[in-house]
Amino acid sequence: LRTLVQRNNILIHRGKVPMLDMTKRRIRLLCCSSSMESGGSERQMLQLLQGIDRERFEPFLYLLYRSGPLLEQVPSDVVIEDYWSQASSLRMPIPGLTSYRQIRHLAHIIRKHRINIVYDRLFHMAMICGPAARKTGVKRVAVIVSPPQSDVLKTETRFVRWKQR
Repeated sequence: LRTLVQRNNILIHRGKVPMLDMTKRRIRLLCCSSSMESGGSERQMLQLLQGIDRERFEPFLYLLYRSGPLLEQVPSDVVIEDYWSQASSLRMPIPGLTSYRQIRHLAHIIRKHRINIVYDRLFHMAMICGPAARKTGVKRVAVIVSPPQSDVLKTETRFVRWKQR
């Protein structure tokens, strides 16, 4: 085992290489949701953003759509990033391309803000956050609060025309 000794908020590893004490740095937490509509997951996300300890955490919010009545209740110190206000729409929807772009965009946001933890609550956000967190090497907490089948059934008919070809 490596021995670490703390002196003046600096960790010394076997008396050789000084490392910064990470306990003094706030953890950058990126909360991810599709929007801030008035659903249960969105309300719980809002409560997390409002109540999280600001001395330990620096919260960020990532949305696919910057919309919803709960958006105006997000604390003013929370940086909000979204996908669709910056994305160009496709003339022809190609299955998988939008998801690929969303994953790439989220990975960019994670790097841009030097995020430490990604937190998502919805099945379709898990499909974006999982690959983006893996791509950037960032830890992730996923809480899926509804049965995945309900989200799959909603999107099942999206590409029927493509499937029939």
